[in-house]
Amino acid sequence: MLIVGTQFVLVLKACLLWALLANALVQHPEYDKTVPEELKLALKAYDKYTVGEITGINPDAIGHVVAMMWEKSPTLVLSGATAEGHKQGYQNAYAIELLNVILGNVGKTVTPPTENPFPQMNPINASYQSLVNLDNQLNTKKTKAMLIMGVNPIYTGPSFVDIKNKFKNVSLKIAMVTQLDETAEMCDVVLPLLSPVEEFGTHVASYQPEGIEISIQQPLMEKLHPHTKSFGDVLLVLLKERDPKNYSKYPDYYSYIREAVVKSKPVFKSSMTDDEFWDSALMNGVLHVPPKEAEFTKIKLNTADLPKAENKPLDVNYPFYFVPSIKADLRDGKHANLPWLQESPDPMTTVVWDSWVEIHPKTAEEMQIREGDILEVKSSMGSLMAKAYLFPGIQPNTISIPFGQGHSSYGRYANNRGVNPFKIINPITDEKTGELALFATRVQIIKTGNKEKVVKDEGPTTLQQGRKLVVTMAADQAELSKEV
Repeated sequence: MLIVGTQFVLVLKACLLWALLANALVQHPEYDKTVPEELKLALKAYDKYTVGEITGINPDAIGHVVAMMWEKSPTLVLSGATAEGHKQGYQNAYAIELLNVILGNVGKTVTPPTENPFPQMNPINASYQSLVNLDNQLNTKKTKAMLIMGVNPIYTGPSFVDIKNKFKNVSLKIAMVTQLDETAEMCDVVLPLLSPVEEFGTHVASYQPEGIEISIQQPLMEKLHPHTKSFGDVLLVLLKERDPKNYSKYPDYYSYIREAVVKSKPVFKSSMTDDEFWDSALMNGVLHVPPKEAEFTKIKLNTADLPKAENKPLDVNYPFYFVPSIKADLRDGKHANLPWLQESPDPMTTVVWDSWVEIHPKTAEEMQIREGDILEVKSSMGSLMAKAYLFPGIQPNTISIPFGQGHSSYGRYANNRGVNPFKIINPITDEKTGELALFATRVQIIKTGNKEKVVKDEGPTTLQQGRKLVVTMAADQAELSKEV
């Protein structure tokens, strides 16, 4: 299987590239005839010479890629966050999906998700629009109470969506957290929750093409604090107040989950007793719903969603594309309070305990930038300062800062460490969907003249944040609860 992705590719150029590949593919004698003639004619505008001039891609390389797609059939062409997070992100995703249609991948490597027999358990994916809806709701000053769990909008919200100053418009704000963060700190009531290793729960993945699997989360340890409740128990207490007739019979969230699982036996066509079925679910840790045959809704192909073949001039004031990266460990910053993850080297740069500005060595040479130079990265919304890290895997006209750092209130290991890229994102949205174009911000780089060592797990140094990575000490002197 050939997987084609887009990592740090400029979106306008990427859109044209996918359209160019589609144009080349429909001219192949074995292409899928489901592409309407009107669309085939429209694709002719994306010839390899026109697109090559705009994107800088050698026209002769296109034939090689197209041949590889056919020869490796069935293939799978994927888009990704860096391709979709732009003003023309929908067009990019459309052009990529068009390749799957032409290659005949639909129904083979591209399959519809399985229908969940428990739709109330379907995951709800976050979106920029939900943040906008919250902002609009706060503007009305009609919200009487707000319950917050699993999100930190004051930290992750862009600066142009000023959630922090609008929180005062809500009379009662209740945060349910395991760690005080920027949002919880501004709430009127903070309810400490059990950690995931202390509670029961259920989980369903957002996409499961081969049957639905419901994971049964089980505690790995006794509660450290007997009076602390899980999120499910907190909701159960509220439901008992609101609807005692239906919920008073459940002494705790465990009993609610057990009854819900046992009642679902008919879906799983089980002949076990209730106790046997529940014990089996706990032992296996998962309930598997056999897949049902599903069909795609007929894909409508039209010319309106094709990218525009135009070469826009660069912004001289903000010459660099800003592509913030997502670290596998810190993600959007929710794990920045864990020291062992802060200590874990980034897979690509090996940097620890900090933020950095990834810049191509060629660009750095032209600007006389060296590793460790403090750079100010400035957009129209604000600026951040971080150390330069020369990285050949990034485009010469692109820079990147990872998400996850820059907390102002998230515990001793996260506070005032690194910078928060969310705060310099420009208010640009996708023309079709209205979603935030997270990778469409343009920035400029300013050298501050200051320099610091980049703390990373490579090179000759053995120091990290002023501490030795490895120390030797007598066992009777070691206090593992304290830092060495």
